Amino acid sequence: FGLIHAQKRGELLLLGGFDNGRDRFKWRIDTIHKYSLYTKTWTKLDIKLPHKMNNFGCVITKEERYVIIMGGVGDRDTDYDGAEVFVMDLEIMKTLKCDIKSPFNRACKAVIMDDEQDNVSLVVGFVRDLMSKYKIDIPVDIIDLMIIWHSIEFIHVINEDGKHCKINVDLIFNAIQ
Repeated sequence: FGLIHAQKRGELLLLGGFDNGRDRFKWRIDTIHKYSLYTKTWTKLDIKLPHKMNNFGCVITKEERYVIIMGGVGDRDTDYDGAEVFVMDLEIMKTLKCDIKSPFNRACKAVIMDDEQDNVSLVVGFVRDLMSKYKIDIPVDIIDLMIIWHSIEFIHVINEDGKHCKINVDLIFNAIQ
């Protein structure tokens, strides 16, 4: 299963996994449940995963609108090979397939990294060093562009063998069908 914490919404999303009480190697599920941290209640959502699956990587983007799903293991009776990447839009409750393939086509885990404060500190320190060393003034607009460029979100994906891959989130959004 996948578990997503949508902090701004006060929700947990539970995606896929196995249906309790059944043969776990045969009955993977495609359901998505939402738990409200405010009302302490579960709701089964109408939207489903694109395949019955488990052991996939899933992350929520910084603005908490999109959940990116990749890799995983599908049911034996499906043709899902785990090589696909999907983007679930939480505002319109729709899942879109990407043209980009998952770096690992079986079990994997994913985490999204974007430490904006560290990125700002890095750019400001670099600019300060340049200005001091070369005695130049760098326009604020250029500094802002540098901060934006260095604040790109990346998904780090690790498979069951410990292999690692880093994917730029923008590449995924540009590959939506």
